[in-house]
Amino acid sequence: MRFMNDIAAFKSGRKNKGDAANTVECYMNEHNVTSEVALDKIESMIESEWRTLNQVAILMRILYVYAGN
Repeated sequence: MRFMNDIAAFKSGRKNKGDAANTVECYMNEHNVTSEVALDKIESMIESEWRTLNQVAILMRILYVYAGN
């Protein structure tokens, strides 16, 4: 959720002087890439983690059903 908030804030330009760097800015600095590349990569990471969470939730439900609970 934090990454999605950082992306939204970065895209809208919401940043006050003195604010800490957000996820997008940190990725840009660490990997020396443009904002477009950073946004694509972070959005890809978000999608991958949502997929993982959904797979785990499904697996837990299957295990629960087969365990007889």
